[in-house]
Amino acid sequence: MQKKLAIVCCAALVFTSGCATHQEESKIQEYYKPINAIQREFYDVQTLFESKKYQDVVEAGQEFLAKYQRDILNVAVMYYVGVSYQKLGDYENSDSFLNNIQKMFPESDWGKLAVVSLAENKDFRGN
Repeated sequence: MQKKLAIVCCAALVFTSGCATHQEESKIQEYYKPINAIQREFYDVQTLFESKKYQDVVEAGQEFLAKYQRDILNVAVMYYVGVSYQKLGDYENSDSFLNNIQKMFPESDWGKLAVVSLAENKDFRGN
């Protein structure tokens, strides 16, 4: 009888610890879930970029920038679009986006990343 009770207790412990992990994951996902349309659309652009769907980044990013012209997230979207153009081999459009970031936000992390990406564009062109 004690063996059966021990087995049941162990099974219950394993089952509940598995559920707790799932609950924790749900809480984390809920915490990081975008809370408004702007954040949701930014998250979509960011996810496309991380998935290396560069043509989709260009399209979604341009829509975001046209729709939310004065949002704090624009610099990140501009960077994602600029690098996506770079990955697609369109260095002229890439330079345009990256130069704008460098001019508008020279001291920011995005501005510093833009300088690096602009240098990469020169290397890719062989300049």
